[in-house]
Amino acid sequence: MTLGEPHEVPDALKQVSVGVKLLTIMPSFIRARSSDDAWYWKMDAMVADLAFLKTCLDATQIGEQDAYGKVSPFIDYGISVAWLVPAIGKVVDNHQSKDSTYTSLTSSLAYDIAVMTGPIVWNPTKSIRNLN
Repeated sequence: MTLGEPHEVPDALKQVSVGVKLLTIMPSFIRARSSDDAWYWKMDAMVADLAFLKTCLDATQIGEQDAYGKVSPFIDYGISVAWLVPAIGKVVDNHQSKDSTYTSLTSSLAYDIAVMTGPIVWNPTKSIRNLN
């Protein structure tokens, strides 16, 4: 970042980041799936698949391209917004039967809101010189 290129990330940090992202999506990714699942479980699985593909892209040479680095936080933002829909759907459907549903929603909101700040915090069009 001192060179004014905030979207340039060291390789070691990219590798750790990919591992951490895979760990965060793994519960939704490995969950048993059925055609009888409620709509929100199906949507959760679809968004988890997209998040997995996005994480795999991050680890490839495509992820190293400047253009991809500029749009990547916005892709993460879109995935996080989409992931809120099944999280809220689970609460609407299960709100009377399980207290854990609200705990799950709280953790989903915290994670998704944190990821959604990416385009604000990680702005590749700003250089260090312009931030002062």
